[in-house]
Amino acid sequence: MRADTDGIFSPPPMDSNVAVSIVDDDIDVRRAINLLVRSASLPTQVFASATEYLQSEQFDTTACLVLDVRMPGMSGLQLQQELIARGVDIPMVFISAYDGIASASTAMRRGAVDFISKPFEPQVLIQRIHEAINRDRRARAKRAQRKQVESRISNLTAREYEVMTHLCNGDSTKVIASKLNISPKTVDNHRTQVFDKMQVDNAAQLVLLTSLHEMSD
Repeated sequence: MRADTDGIFSPPPMDSNVAVSIVDDDIDVRRAINLLVRSASLPTQVFASATEYLQSEQFDTTACLVLDVRMPGMSGLQLQQELIARGVDIPMVFISAYDGIASASTAMRRGAVDFISKPFEPQVLIQRIHEAINRDRRARAKRAQRKQVESRISNLTAREYEVMTHLCNGDSTKVIASKLNISPKTVDNHRTQVFDKMQVDNAAQLVLLTSLHEMSD
């Protein structure tokens, strides 16, 4: 996918096989939220406990996690912490019948989209869910972008990678040739291969592509 004037590359289409995962031990609340979310034309997955959600391992298909704070066994905050420990990045919207400042602070500090008190305004919850889905969409796009860049880099030879590093540092052909103890013509040949394999047209695009990759670490 060759870079163009609109950017380094066009992002891949987003995975449509995702849903809003609802975790609440109260069956009435669970059903109510499920109906509300589905009324907004959003697919859902429903779980009666944090443990059930973990065991399902439906992480890749969750675009937003709506969960209660206080539940028997593992709490919503404990589920959040466990997912973080596993390196799972899912936008979360917490709901709670208790206005616990400490719990809300903890949830938000760990990256939750919002902490909503019960009873909640349906439109507010839907709005926060949409915010979470948008955050998830951006995160998935960045992960896909990173995989594309990593795939391109993996096709470089060791010498091509060295040349790419020097190009990104702004070194000229003569400087690179001197540093690597090779001829300027050889550097130019490697540069051509680097541009082709990285699917860019110039050094500026190469720098931007590799910087985007570094920022995703």
